[in-house]
Amino acid sequence: MNKTLKKTLSIIITILMIVTSVPVSFAADDVNYIECSWDGTKVVHKPKSVSSYTVVEIGTTAWNTGWYVVNGQVTISSQIMVSGDVHLILADGAYLNAQQGITVNEGNSLTIYSQSLDAGMGRLRAAGIYDGAGIGGGGAENGGTVTITGGTVTAKGGGCGAGIGGGRHRDGGI
Repeated sequence: MNKTLKKTLSIIITILMIVTSVPVSFAADDVNYIECSWDGTKVVHKPKSVSSYTVVEIGTTAWNTGWYVVNGQVTISSQIMVSGDVHLILADGAYLNAQQGITVNEGNSLTIYSQSLDAGMGRLRAAGIYDGAGIGGGGAENGGTVTITGGTVTAKGGGCGAGIGGGRHRDGGI
């Protein structure tokens, strides 16, 4: 192979690697979810949908303000960092394994929804590392706002961190 062809192929491969590793928000088919609220006497379930979202994949670890959807089986072995106001939909039959937790520090929020209320609703497992919460404050950090309206959620803190709440010796947020 000549040098020009090698260089061209190298550039194309590099561009493809960059494009395929960056999570992309896009307008796609609407994703349905259930919004739960309290009307003062009972829980109210409202079916809703969203059309602009990011599909959570293995490399989706920086969750910034917006909507995220988990489809299928996804294991993320790096720490997930939430920044801003993030909404996560666990699609029916989906399973997200956040092996190093989901960090939601003070000033940030994460709301978790299910796609339905039946036995096949999505699942989330988060395990904190060091002294961080499974879902919430990182090591020795106050937790942000974590709201769970659906899905099956299991969270275990790392070290002295909460399962859901604050990191070691810190507040849990709201």
